[in-house]
Amino acid sequence: PTYAFLHARVEPHMRPMATAIFLFVFNIIGVGIGPTFIGFASDTLFAGEGARSLGYAILIVQIAGAWGAWHYWRAMKTMAPPA
Repeated sequence: PTYAFLHARVEPHMRPMATAIFLFVFNIIGVGIGPTFIGFASDTLFAGEGARSLGYAILIVQIAGAWGAWHYWRAMKTMAPPA
C-alpha cells in the first residue's frame, strides 16, 4: 500500500524520484539507525537486565513500530481515494 499511496500522490514523471527518496530514507532508518538504537537501548536503558536486555530493547522498537502503523492506518482512512 505504501508504493500505491506514494505513486497516486505524485505526478507520473516524479514517481521514480519519489520512490528513490522513499527507499533511501527507509533504508537509512531501518538499516542504519534501527540496530544502533537497539544496541544503545540494550546497553543503557536495560543494562541491569543481563541477558534479557536485548529482548527488551527489541520489544521497545516493536511497540514503536506498532504505534507508527496505527497512525499510518488512521492517516490512510482520511485520504480520499484517487480518481
